[in-house]
Amino acid sequence: MLIVTALGGNALLRRGEPMSADNMRKNVRIAAKALAPVARKHKLVVGHGIGDSAVEDATEAYRKAWESRREKAFHAAQMHEHENGKHCVAGEHLILGA
Repeated sequence: MLIVTALGGNALLRRGEPMSADNMRKNVRIAAKALAPVARKHKLVVGHGIGDSAVEDATEAYRKAWESRREKAFHAAQMHEHENGKHCVAGEHLILGA
């Protein structure tokens, strides 16, 4: 399953904390530890921002990256030659990954 979330606001800086890179890094580590079990079982996309638009932006970035990767793998499969000198058919290859 694909799960998309976005970190922003309280995930990066707690109420009353001084705005500093160290505080943000500390809070991102806490969030990453909480998300790790989800990432072990699912495809997890983590974006940055607050609200629905942040999740939509992260989803769109994931889709564009996946499409680019799929196109590159398809092209590589078309260019690959088997030992007998024949070009393989792209459909012969299973494209995996996220």
